Parts: sequence; structure tokens; C-alpha cells
Amino acid sequence: MRNKNIIMLLISSLILSGCGPEPEDKESQQQQPSTPSDQQVLVAQQAAIKEVEQSAAAAKAAADAKALAQQEVQQYSDKQTLQGRLQEAPTFARAAKANATHIANPGTARYQQFDDNPVKQVAQNPLVTFSLDVDTGSYANVRRFLNQGLLPPPDAVRVEEIVNYFPSDWDIKDKQSIPASKPIPFAMRYELAPAPWNEQRTLLKIDILAKDRKSEELPASNLVFLIDTSGSMISDERLPLIQSSLK
Repeated sequence: MRNKNIIMLLISSLILSGCGPEPEDKESQQQQPSTPSDQQVLVAQQAAIKEVEQSAAAAKAAADAKALAQQEVQQYSDKQTLQGRLQEAPTFARAAKANATHIANPGTARYQQFDDNPVKQVAQNPLVTFSLDVDTGSYANVRRFLNQGLLPPPDAVRVEEIVNYFPSDWDIKDKQSIPASKPIPFAMRYELAPAPWNEQRTLLKIDILAKDRKSEELPASNLVFLIDTSGSMISDERLPLIQSSLK
């Protein structure tokens, strides 16, 4: 009877085990990787973009720093060059002063005192005057002093008269294009160039040319010369010079 009960228990166990759920596969028991969501993809893209932007900003900052360093080096080099020239300038000035001739004594000649032209704002001082009949006497006077081995008195030097002494070459076509004398009696042209002493400033050169007229077209002139022949005019640069110019 006891053996019969044991056999019945074994049969019952087999039946219960057969009715139970099937065991899951080991591979199915492993957790499958989840697909990333759209939010995760967006976050990753933003992080990548931010990294690229940071790299570009760092590269630009490095380039700007390099350019600034090169600019500072160039400015330092220019400053050193300028200082070197300024240090050499007194030496040249002393040598020139030692070798220079004395300034001529004006004697009885009287020259009007002129101050250096100041810098004026065109917006505040827009007026400029000129004359078609220019003076060139200062050049001849300065040349006379230099030929005598003397420096002319400072007030005897008129830069505009020295510049006007030398003719400005005009092309033939420019002369032929000069308008009639009644509406516009002169032709004008101009040139702009950087100032040699300051690149931030500009020099304006204006050329003015009056209409050419033939000698036979000029009205008759009655010239009267009053010449001093006293003893003070005996030197070569006075009465003899006047006499030679009238021949």
C-alpha cells in the first residue's frame, strides 16, 4: 500500500510539471536594447553643434590673437625705427649747422614777416583766393643769396613764389581745350596724393592756366620805371642787376 502511494505521488508530480508554463529561452530573457527617442537624438545633435561652434570660436580667437600680436610687433618695429631716425636727426642737424653758411644780413631790405600757415578746417574756412598773374620774385631773390654762399633771411622765402617760378607742363590737348575767355578765363585741374609726412592727410595740388593770347592781341602798354641810382644801389645785386634786366 505504501509503495502504491509513492507511485501515485510521482505520477501527480509529472502531471503537474507537464501542465506548468514552458520555460523562457535564455536569449529572450536578456533585455533587448531600446530604440533612442527623438528627444535623445535632438539633444545629441545640439551637443555636436555646440562643440563645433566652440571649436570655431576658439580658432577665431587664436587667429585674432595672432593678428593682434603681429600688429603690436609691427608697431613696435615702426616705433623703434622712428626713434632711431629721431636720434640720428640731431646728429645730422648739428653737422648741417656746422657746415651751413651764415644767414645773410638783409641790410636795408625789408621783408614782411610771415607765420607758418596753420591747419584749417575747410568746413569752417571754405574760402581760398588765387591769381592768374603770379609772383616769382622770391625765387630770384633766394637764388641770389644762395649763389653768394649765404642763406636767405627766412621772411624772404616765399614758397608759393618759388613753386610758381617753375612752369607746369600741360599737354597740348589741355591747352586747346581751354574755354573762351569770357565765360571761364582759365583752365583748372587738380591732383590728390597722400601727404609724405602723414598718411592720414591728403595734399591737394591745383593747376591753373590762363588762356594763351598772342602778342598782337594784347593791348598796348605804357610802362614807366622809376630807378634809384643813388650810392646805395651800387652793389652788383641792385643797380647793375636792374640794368642787365632792362637790356
